[in-house]
Amino acid sequence: MTEEASMFKVLSDDTRLRVLNVLLTTEASLCVCEITDALQVPQYQVSKHLFLLRSMGLVSAARKGTWVYYSLPTHRERNKRLFTFLRGYLNEGIFAADRDGIRQRLSRREGGKCVIGFAQMNMLRKPAFVKTM
Repeated sequence: MTEEASMFKVLSDDTRLRVLNVLLTTEASLCVCEITDALQVPQYQVSKHLFLLRSMGLVSAARKGTWVYYSLPTHRERNKRLFTFLRGYLNEGIFAADRDGIRQRLSRREGGKCVIGFAQMNMLRKPAFVKTM
């Protein structure tokens, strides 16, 4: 399979397009828990899709302490053209909701870094249990 065919195969998945969309929304690098929270998709799925996107050179990763932050590598001209196209194409429906979700999630950062993680993030999402009599 050619590199181009492999690239389009990777891009043929809705979740991978959603991951790219949230990365395109911000100049900041994102940790997996921020992407997971924005997309409302299980962490294992996001990690699987990030691995495939990384394998095609569409996403890069950098470890900062215990956190891994993902970003878009724009040093390749091919990626620049693709990302420009996707910015113009992924504008409606779930993609717009995902952009809102990542902006909301990034507002919880402290000092430009993710500090919530998964356990605390889940507590923010779920309503408290109220016992009724």
